[in-house]
Amino acid sequence: MREVQKGEYLWVYTFTPQKQRKDRKPKQLEAYISDELKKRIDQCQWMSKEFPFAYGRHKTPAHLSIMVYRTMQGIGGKCKVDDCRPHRLRDTFAVRKLLSGVSLDDLSQLLGHSSVKVTEQYYARWVRGRKLRLERLVSQSLMHPDGNAARD
Repeated sequence: MREVQKGEYLWVYTFTPQKQRKDRKPKQLEAYISDELKKRIDQCQWMSKEFPFAYGRHKTPAHLSIMVYRTMQGIGGKCKVDDCRPHRLRDTFAVRKLLSGVSLDDLSQLLGHSSVKVTEQYYARWVRGRKLRLERLVSQSLMHPDGNAARD
C-alpha cells in the first residue's frame, strides 16, 4: 500500500518498504512531507507515475536500483555532493533529527527500524544529551564530594 494524504500539519506518505523480514508481518511506515516538498515532488519526472517514490515493476529489480543510483549520482554532481545516494540522505536526516533533540526511540520509529537497538547501533554517538551526560559524569568523577578537583 502506498498513499499520500494531507495530515493536520504535513503530508503523510504511508508505504510498505521493499526490504522486509519474511518471517514477520509486513509493516507500514510513514514519511512526513512539507507542502513545499510535496509540490516539488509532484513536479518531478519519476520512473513510475503511480506514486511519488514507487519504482514500479521491472523484470530485474537490480536494474531499478542501478537507475536510482545513477539518478542520485547525477543529482549529487549538480549539488557537489560526493557519492550521493538514498541511504546518505537517510543518514543525514537521522543525524539532523538527533542533533535537533529528537529521541532515539522516535527516530527509530521514523526510520522503521525493528528496534531502538538498531538505531542506537548506528546513531547513538550523535545524541547530544548523551554527550552532555557523559561529560557531566566524567566531571563529577574528577571532583571530590566537596566540589574540589581530585588530585592524582
